[in-house]
Amino acid sequence: MLLYPLNASVVAIETSRLEDEQQWLPYWIAYSFLTLMEMLLRPLLRWIPIWYDIKLVMVAWMVLPQFKGAAFLYQKIILEQLLSMAGVA
Repeated sequence: MLLYPLNASVVAIETSRLEDEQQWLPYWIAYSFLTLMEMLLRPLLRWIPIWYDIKLVMVAWMVLPQFKGAAFLYQKIILEQLLSMAGVA
């Protein structure tokens, strides 16, 4: 969940490919959001025995470039929420 994205992010910084930035910046935003939600909901998540399996599948979906899950989450959920909280949307 951290090693490959960290390496890919360093490569993205060192290259000028916009694709890499569009993959890894949303990943770190989505991963931070997921971690924050996990911290806030920890008492509830203890009752879901397969939570860590769900999290692993979700993070794999966000990391793998062929799915572009992080970019999807950012565009469809996170950005819309941030804009609505700011009163822009």
